[in-house]
Order: sequence, then C-alpha cells, then structure tokens
Amino acid sequence: MLRERIAGTPIESRIRPHLCDPDRLGISDPLDLVYSFYVMHEVPDRERVIREFCDLVKPGGAIFLMDFIVTMSRLAFEALERLVVQEGFRVIARPRHFLSRGVVCQKD
Repeated sequence: MLRERIAGTPIESRIRPHLCDPDRLGISDPLDLVYSFYVMHEVPDRERVIREFCDLVKPGGAIFLMDFIVTMSRLAFEALERLVVQEGFRVIARPRHFLSRGVVCQKD
C-alpha cells in the first residue's frame, strides 16, 4: 500500500519499504530515519528491536516512535525511550497525536 501511495511522488526514490521478519528487521544498510508508528506494542522483544534500530541509524539520523496509549502503557513507552537514550541518542521532540505517545530521538 505504501508503494502505491508514494508512486510518482518526489519522495518515491528516498523511501525503501521493507517488511520485517517476526524476530528481526533483516536490514543491514545504514538508515537516516527509523519510523515506527503504532508498531511497538505488537513486538514481542521490544528491547532487541530498539537496539537493532539504534545500530542501523547513521550519526545525525533519527528514530521516531509513536504508539497508542491504550495498547502501550506510559511506563512501557518510557522504558523504550530510556533505552534509545542509553544507546547514544537524545530526545529532540515529543510529537502529540490523538490518544498516542510519541518521541523523536537523534543520534549524536
């Protein structure tokens, strides 16, 4: 569906959609941005996936995490944020979205 939505747009050449395996991302190329929108509540081993995200992001790149307040508790979300910060990122924004928690962290 994403491929169809970006087809013919200026961002088509800059986005590489990728469907992950259930237990790993399966990506080795460095990334400018990891965008996780309403996904982490479905991930069985969140800590492993967050560490994989952090390893893949280039210096100066960012991780965007957002999830429902109903499916992920504040404490669980804050634990993910702390892990990203421990991996060498800094919080640069806390975007708001209806019934959601969000954070954007940049790799120094």
